Amino acid sequence: MAADAPLQTDTAAARAEGRKEKGNEAFKEGNYPQAAVFYTQTLELAPIHYVALANRSACFLKMAGLSKICLPRHSYPCQLSEFSPTTL
Repeated sequence: MAADAPLQTDTAAARAEGRKEKGNEAFKEGNYPQAAVFYTQTLELAPIHYVALANRSACFLKMAGLSKICLPRHSYPCQLSEFSPTTL
């Protein structure tokens, strides 16, 4: 590859990460249906994106009104660093 060749930044992983970030923004605004759409789009681009899967599940819980029962500690999109084998 030539030194002056542009880097390929439009990859499926990059697009997936962008969709996840849009989902996070929608979630923070309380727009859970739109956030779920963005997380679903993330999963279409990166099927094993566990953070997007967990965040989409949080959207479904919020939309069902179950968040007070099921998500007492996590009322926001989660980050991968919050999980460890001992907390799962």
